[in-house]
Amino acid sequence: MLMRMFVAFLALVATLFLVVAAEMNTFGVRGDLHFGLEARAKNKDGSAPIYKDPNAPIEDRVNDLLPRMTLEEKVSQLIQGDINGWMNLSDPLDDTLVFNQTGLEEMIRLKGGSIWAGYLTPYEKLVYAINVGQHYLMENTTLGIPALFQSEGLHGFTDNGTIFPSPIGLAASFDTDLVSKVASVASDEAEGLGITHMFAPVLDLSRELRWGRVEENFGEDPFLTGEMGHAFVTGMQSGKRRNVSETAIARVAATCKHFAAFGSPQGGLNLAQVSGGERELRTMYLKPFNRACIDSLSIMTAYSSYDGIPAIANTHLLTDILRNEWGYKYWVVTDAGSVDLLITLHGTCETRECAAKATVENFSGEMGGGTYTFLTLPDQVAAGTVSMDTIDETVKTL
Repeated sequence: MLMRMFVAFLALVATLFLVVAAEMNTFGVRGDLHFGLEARAKNKDGSAPIYKDPNAPIEDRVNDLLPRMTLEEKVSQLIQGDINGWMNLSDPLDDTLVFNQTGLEEMIRLKGGSIWAGYLTPYEKLVYAINVGQHYLMENTTLGIPALFQSEGLHGFTDNGTIFPSPIGLAASFDTDLVSKVASVASDEAEGLGITHMFAPVLDLSRELRWGRVEENFGEDPFLTGEMGHAFVTGMQSGKRRNVSETAIARVAATCKHFAAFGSPQGGLNLAQVSGGERELRTMYLKPFNRACIDSLSIMTAYSSYDGIPAIANTHLLTDILRNEWGYKYWVVTDAGSVDLLITLHGTCETRECAAKATVENFSGEMGGGTYTFLTLPDQVAAGTVSMDTIDETVKTL
């Protein structure tokens, strides 16, 4: 009798453990849409979901996909990974086509929404690495969500592409058609290798000539910078990407950076604060972004602070102006390692949790190069310090 009671007790404990584990694994997932955790890529009647219909409107596909995702999968979308996590790309002459399966799986699990791929490497190796990643994502993960593969393209495609004069030289031409053609060439070369997302153009104003990155900008004038930036975004995004759905609205996604007022730091120091008020912000620093970037599919925030407020945690800048006033609806991401600067430079946070919360609550993702503070978000959501709605709204933009 006692033995039967003991066995029944163990069975009850095991059942409770499985229930708790299932709730943890599926946290954030709507159970009425699909069978179990591993069957979320189908509807309950076995039909294909809307998010897999290439002809359905993008908004409908996003709204269908989001409730199927676990919290871990959502947070993974918000953190930039690195293709070097499964391929050795440290030697630009190495053409070995071998990848690390464990590295691939771990990278995709934690940082699978966008992947940095801006390496000098033989084209065959780059294409192989991208194909390995995309095939794994689409064929070996439950929901089959592909990633953005990213590189630089400020004045030509970084991955051994055609290089043009620096932006300060391009702006000296005063020829917007020429700048649009330059961006189109970079986009042509990137698309052919599987790159979907480029970090360009730079729309900072060169109004502090001691700053060591003046050549990245189109000059000191907000009107000229806005016109050149608009031409660049148009050239990069225009055209039809091959082998994608009819709803795709760009060939390669451009990234306007660095939002905002980054190029005029005190003393010319790269990360130093920028001083100014609302009038200067709107009449000078925001003008180029408003002209060039409303249709750009992504925007990158600045390292610096403006009027004492770090750009990546500036609700007035990122939410009040960019999202609400301008109606910007696409992806916003931090610059490399800049979330950690809330702790180490700006002094507005003491913990990684604080830094992640301050950033994601302005609907931004986290680029690599730091301590990956966004990995704290699942625990923060579970603790109630960050809302699931905030995560959902940020994921929607990607």
